[in-house]
Formats: sequence, structure tokens, C-alpha cells
Amino acid sequence: MVTITVTQLQDDFERYLEMAQREPVSIEKKGEDSVVIMSAEEYKRLKVYDDRQAVYPWELPDEAIAALDLVEVPEEAARFDHEYK
Repeated sequence: MVTITVTQLQDDFERYLEMAQREPVSIEKKGEDSVVIMSAEEYKRLKVYDDRQAVYPWELPDEAIAALDLVEVPEEAARFDHEYK
């Protein structure tokens, strides 16, 4: 996989778009991986293996709800309490 910077992508977008048809291209932003561009064909191939499914809380099986009741929230998570109050 080729890794480039955001600036390189901006400077030669067409080149990297064509490159992504053959192999994924990783884009770094501020020195860290940010996104990967790949062909639509490769995305579709990978998506077949993604069996995740969004559900409403009331759709969860009883075993999952029971397991959630056993979870202990880490103390450092308290800094996010204001987001749901």
C-alpha cells in the first residue's frame, strides 16, 4: 500500500485516483494515517465480509442486555457524563 500526504493528494489527485484502482492508497494527515482510498470494486469485495448490523436497544437479545449490566464503566469515562445529561 502506498502512503502519501494530503498535500501530495491535492497536488496530483488524478495520479493517486488511478493508483487506487490498482492498490489502496493511504493518506496521512499531520503524520498519521487518516483515510484510505481504494477502488469501488475492492470496497464492494470487502463489504461482503462486513456482517455488522445496527439495532435499537430494545431489539437486543436478553443475554446481551444482561452482559451490559455487568460492565463496569472506567472512572476516566466520567468526563463524558455531561454529554448525556
